[in-house]
Amino acid sequence: MSIRLRPVHALLIIMLAALLLRLILVANGGQRYFPDEFRYSKYAAVIADSVFNGDVSGFASLFEYRTHPGAAAATFIPALLHRLVYELTASNDVSWEDYWRDPTSDFRFSAIFFAIPSVLSIGLIYYIARRAGADDLEGLIAAFLLAASNTWFIWSRHFLTYDISMLSRAHCSLHRLASA
Repeated sequence: MSIRLRPVHALLIIMLAALLLRLILVANGGQRYFPDEFRYSKYAAVIADSVFNGDVSGFASLFEYRTHPGAAAATFIPALLHRLVYELTASNDVSWEDYWRDPTSDFRFSAIFFAIPSVLSIGLIYYIARRAGADDLEGLIAAFLLAASNTWFIWSRHFLTYDISMLSRAHCSLHRLASA
């Protein structure tokens, strides 16, 4: 009995390899390297702390227009989950604010969430290529090329919303192709 690798299986292998590589990259640290990453601690982490403590008055500020509209809202859930994990950690000797000021703190938990949209975008590129008329092999090549992109790979470990916004744009493109 021979096992035949279907295109969807090949796509899942590419995405799984991309996720594993991103998790290894996240585990090795390096968060808070780009200046844009400080928006995460300045907005999402602060608002997550206030919501966690029962003050929901700052929640509306997630949707205020800033230089990167929607970035705080897109990063709120990872920040809230990170705040919960921080609270459940028995040895949190420093306050949440001091935790974010200390560059030696462990930011990997939040960074994992930023790697996920990068991997999902790889799958969406395959489906966009297929909807645009590519055959299975061409779609897989498109997905592989995105997965192999150095920039797409490196940014996925940081608190940057680039991958989230690209995933959103790719999703909109897929819907446009579907309705055409």
